[in-house]
Amino acid sequence: DKSKRRHQCPMCPKRFARDQTLENHIERHKKVKQKPIKKYLCDICSKCFAQSGSLVAHMRTHTGVKPYVCNVCNRAFTKSTYLQLHLRTHSGEKPYICQYCSRAFARANTLARHITMHTGEAKYHCQICTKSFRRLTSLNEHTYTHTGQRPYACKICSKRYNNAGSLYAHTKKCKLQQMNNQVVDGFGSVDNVCQAEPPVMIFSEKKCEEVEQQQQQQQQLPQFVIAHVPTTTVEDDGIYGKKLQGFHYGAFANL
Repeated sequence: DKSKRRHQCPMCPKRFARDQTLENHIERHKKVKQKPIKKYLCDICSKCFAQSGSLVAHMRTHTGVKPYVCNVCNRAFTKSTYLQLHLRTHSGEKPYICQYCSRAFARANTLARHITMHTGEAKYHCQICTKSFRRLTSLNEHTYTHTGQRPYACKICSKRYNNAGSLYAHTKKCKLQQMNNQVVDGFGSVDNVCQAEPPVMIFSEKKCEEVEQQQQQQQQLPQFVIAHVPTTTVEDDGIYGKKLQGFHYGAFANL
C-alpha cells in the first residue's frame, strides 16, 4: 500500500514504510562500485566504454543519428532513456516526490538537487578556498574566479565572463544596443545627430522632396523614436521671409 510507504528514496522512485529501511537503501546507492574495465574504444575521440551498447550510443553523437523519435512532437533522441524522460513533458508524469514539501519532479537528479535546498547540503567544495556549493556548475563557475578563466563569451561582441549569469545580463544589454544602432542607422551616429545644426531650407508652395522623404521614414520608425528624429516647423524671422527650419526635439542618449 503506497499510503503506508511515506518515505521515498531521493535517488530513485522506491518508497519505504520505515526510516531504517530507507536509510539502508540509500547506503546501497552511496556504495562505491568497482570500476569496470573499459575495453570499447571510440575511434574518433578515443573515449572508452565498459559496454559495447554504450559505445554504439556514443557514436551517434558523432554521426548525428537519432533513432528514437517522439510520437507526439517528432523530436528525436540518441538514446531511448532520453526519449522516456522527454515523454514526461507531454504526459505530465512526475514520479519523484520531495519528502519535505511534496513537490514532484520528472527526473531523479532534479529531485536530488531540490532536496539540498531543504537539507542545506553543499557537497561540492572548492579546493582553493573554504567555500562549498550545492551544485557542481556553481563550483565550476566559482573556480574560474581563482583561475581567471572566462569561458562564457558574448556572441555579439565576444566579451567574455566567468559565469553564465553575468553573460546573460550582458547579452540583454548588448542586444538592446544593437537594436538602437539599427534604429538610428541612416541618420548618422547618436552623437552626430544630437550635435548637428538644424537644417535650413527655403520654403515654397511646392512640397520639399527632402521633407516628404523624411516624413516617410518617420512613419516606418517605432513610436518612441519619432520624438527624437529631426522634424520641421515654419517660422518667420522678419528678414529672410518664411523658411523651413529643422528642429531637434530630444537627445538620442536618452534611448
